[in-house]
Amino acid sequence: MRSFGPRSWSAVGMTRVQAAVLVLLLLGLAVTVAVAARYDVLVALPAGVFVLFALAAALRWPSLLAYLYAASIPLNFVTPPGPGGTVARVVGIIFVVGYLLRRLRVLRPGVVPLPMWLFLGWLLASSLWAIDPRVAFDSWLSLAQLAAVTMLIASIVAADPTEIDRILFAYSISATATAVVGVVTYLQSPTIFLTRAAAFELQGPAQFSSALIPALLYLAYRSTSGGTTLPVRVLSAAGALSCVAAVALSGTRSAWLALVVAGVVWVALRPSRRLIVGLSTVATAVVVLAVLVPGVGDFLLDRAGSATESGGAGRNDIWYVGLTVFSSSPIVGVGFGNFPLGFTQQAIDLSPVSVLGADVFVGRGSHNILLGSLVETGVIGAALLVATMLTALTRPGRDGVGTIVVVTLVGLLVQSLLLDILLQKQLWLLVAFGLGLAAARRDELHERLSHLVAGPRAPLLLNGGRSRVPRALS
Repeated sequence: MRSFGPRSWSAVGMTRVQAAVLVLLLLGLAVTVAVAARYDVLVALPAGVFVLFALAAALRWPSLLAYLYAASIPLNFVTPPGPGGTVARVVGIIFVVGYLLRRLRVLRPGVVPLPMWLFLGWLLASSLWAIDPRVAFDSWLSLAQLAAVTMLIASIVAADPTEIDRILFAYSISATATAVVGVVTYLQSPTIFLTRAAAFELQGPAQFSSALIPALLYLAYRSTSGGTTLPVRVLSAAGALSCVAAVALSGTRSAWLALVVAGVVWVALRPSRRLIVGLSTVATAVVVLAVLVPGVGDFLLDRAGSATESGGAGRNDIWYVGLTVFSSSPIVGVGFGNFPLGFTQQAIDLSPVSVLGADVFVGRGSHNILLGSLVETGVIGAALLVATMLTALTRPGRDGVGTIVVVTLVGLLVQSLLLDILLQKQLWLLVAFGLGLAAARRDELHERLSHLVAGPRAPLLLNGGRSRVPRALS
């Protein structure tokens, strides 16, 4: 009789632990079906089955979970948040658990810089003196989960920088589909040009546009890259133009500004005729959209003109009030996530606001990631946040996809000065890319220095006798 020992499991590419986990997953599937039938909650059955099979797939193809997580970010508001949170949050948990189940050794806490660890610690500590400690802790818990995903993705990128291309490709497919849904839904609306485009009912136009920025810039990069095949270039250009139309119809001025600044930085970092032609094509597409589609031109001009008339939807006055709240506790702040709680009627009365009513009212958000951090976490927390972002922004390098990572992160950070996106997953996805590329560059430099000092056999002495040189960026 054939024995089923370790060799037998190796023959099918599984260890005993993985096989045991697979059995548990199958048992979990049976329990899920039984519970759903017993309590008549069949609506939860697809979600349960999805979770179990996603974890099972991770036994064989763990990288698929990273792509799945990236694709879920633009779809974050496709359904109302469930017991586990939004779609992307649930998929993110599956991604972390499933990936580490198979590739635990890939995790490198060292890819996260010290300022980011200190920032997380400071945010947690702020719950001790927050206006509402529970709000502060809940906000910290959300950011801590984003930090865990960021650390894992940065570790994956540090081991293989070419994963950025595949992750952004999955993200862009999902974002393009979201953009098309948003444009079609908007054009079919009976109140067209009286509202702003968004893909899903629970998704605001600003969130919609922010989720499209990474896809738009990546697809523009692919459509202008010399190493891209013609079919991929054409499809990328079509996807980028779809995202351009969606961002335009969203009426989100912060997104428009972000894309303009990102384009300027892109040309400054890697000037080329093909890039300039591509960006000019995008600008031309916006003009054509405004001219050919009745009402679009007036809509865009109205949104652009109202920015100066209303002070950016009351942002100037919101920031005045925010500075008043900041002055009450400039060193430690009022607690993470507590900006709306500090935005009281008393703070409004003490501020030199010029507009009252629709745009300035009790409980408003900061609409500025830096001001929000200053008010909530004081100068200490804001300084740590800035240091974290600068690390991700200045150290990834400028070769290949590294440039588009920097350009996209610049765009998102510009938008964050007009919109508080600190807890948005696309921001931390780009931060993870930047930190991962920085770690990969450090590893490569370490390898080169070892060669110079100890000769060609030096890499064999690193990492416990395993040489690990990151693959070149595409």
